[in-house]
Amino acid sequence: MVVSGGLLVAPLAVEGQPAKKIYRIGFLDFISPDVPHAYSKDFLSGLHDLAYVEGRDFVMEYRFAAGHKERLPELAADLVRANVDVIVTLRHTTNDGLETGDPDHPNRFYGCR
Repeated sequence: MVVSGGLLVAPLAVEGQPAKKIYRIGFLDFISPDVPHAYSKDFLSGLHDLAYVEGRDFVMEYRFAAGHKERLPELAADLVRANVDVIVTLRHTTNDGLETGDPDHPNRFYGCR
């Protein structure tokens, strides 16, 4: 009897709370990933200051044009296909007229400096 009672309760315990959403943040930059700069570190530091933890609350998707301005639209479209929740760019990147080419996803770029 005790075993069968435990079997009836077990499925209820598994349901619990719904899984927490992990946000996908796209980071698009004009420079090379080999060039260290403070902007991406400052962005991540700001998220951590707000108690967001990478891997638990969000994951980052990085795309770098490595100095090739013509690659920015392709990389932005790639982030849209990756289904990120937001694309973060630096101000100099957003000024280059990025277009994703996807009519279902209007361009929404948020620049930081």
